[in-house]
Amino acid sequence: MKKIDTKYNIIHFYEDVMSKEECNAIYDFVLNLKKDNTDDNSNKMPWETSDTINPATIKDANIKNIIIKNVKILTEIVSKDFNEQVYPHFTDIVLWRKGKKMAMHTDDASNHTDKKLGEPFAPRHYSAVVYINDNYTGGQTFIRLNENETYYSNPKAGSVLIFTSDEKCPHGVTEVTDGNRITLPTWFTRDKDKINPFLKIY
Repeated sequence: MKKIDTKYNIIHFYEDVMSKEECNAIYDFVLNLKKDNTDDNSNKMPWETSDTINPATIKDANIKNIIIKNVKILTEIVSKDFNEQVYPHFTDIVLWRKGKKMAMHTDDASNHTDKKLGEPFAPRHYSAVVYINDNYTGGQTFIRLNENETYYSNPKAGSVLIFTSDEKCPHGVTEVTDGNRITLPTWFTRDKDKINPFLKIY
C-alpha cells in the first residue's frame, strides 16, 4: 500500500489498498449480477436503476470477506489520517454505466435544502471511495476546494480516495464516457452507535 501526496490535509489517496485479485473478483461478480439490468437511463443515478449492491444481501462468502477486510483496513487508515477513532457507517458497491455522472454534493447532506431528508446522512463524517477497476474513460471524482481549486482523482484499480464528508469537500463524478466504472464507497462516523449492523466488526 502506497500513499500518494494530494497536497491537501483533508484529501488522502492510497494505491494498492485492495489487491488485483480482489478487485477482479468484485468486478466479475458485479457484471455477472447486473448484466441483465437494461435500465440505463443516464438521467438516473445508479441507486435509482438497481445498480448498487448492499453487501448485507450478498451470499457469496468470498465477496463478503473481501468487503469486510477492506472496511477494516479503511477504518484504520481513516482513523490514523484524521487522528480520531471512526467507525464504518455504510458501504455498498456501485456500478456506474456509460453516461452516468453525479453533480456536486456533500455526503453528510449538509447542503440539502430539506434538512429532514438529509438526516440519515448526517452521521457521515468521512468518505472513502475504492476504485475496483480503471478500464473506462471519464468517471473522475472531483472535489471543489474553493473557487480556484478543484482536485481530480486519477482512478486506479485497488486505490482509494478519502476525504471529509462535509462542506469542506463538495464533490461529484464526471461523466463516464466509455466502459463501466465500479466503486466501493464507504462512509465513516465518529458515533459508534451509528455503525451499520453488517459492519459491526469491532
